[in-house]
Amino acid sequence: MESKWIDAGNRLRAIRKETNLSVFKVAKKVHISGNYLSMLERGINCPSDAVLFNLAEFYNVDPSELFKLYDKVTPPTNQQLKNMPSLKGLITQLSIDPKLTPEEKDKFAAQLYEIANKLFHKE
Repeated sequence: MESKWIDAGNRLRAIRKETNLSVFKVAKKVHISGNYLSMLERGINCPSDAVLFNLAEFYNVDPSELFKLYDKVTPPTNQQLKNMPSLKGLITQLSIDPKLTPEEKDKFAAQLYEIANKLFHKE
């Protein structure tokens, strides 16, 4: 079965190879298992936003580069959310709304992130 994340995994592997570190050393630094990082590099799994942020920070790359690999919109940083408490409240309300399906929550969150990114990059 062909995974839709093969290209993303190949890019993650290429970035790691530039560090000359093993899968297990990088995984330990970003607080995931070596097996999980290996699965990401083979395109088997799609990482969470937190893992993408940790990898971006460790590899010293722009988080949006890694988020784009997985067709994800980069969520606002905690600092950006602190600067816009109304956005943080809206995201919280969205995440706990029992009337929305997980798919609807993801769709709304992606739209909010896009709007937030446009606002933050205007500054």
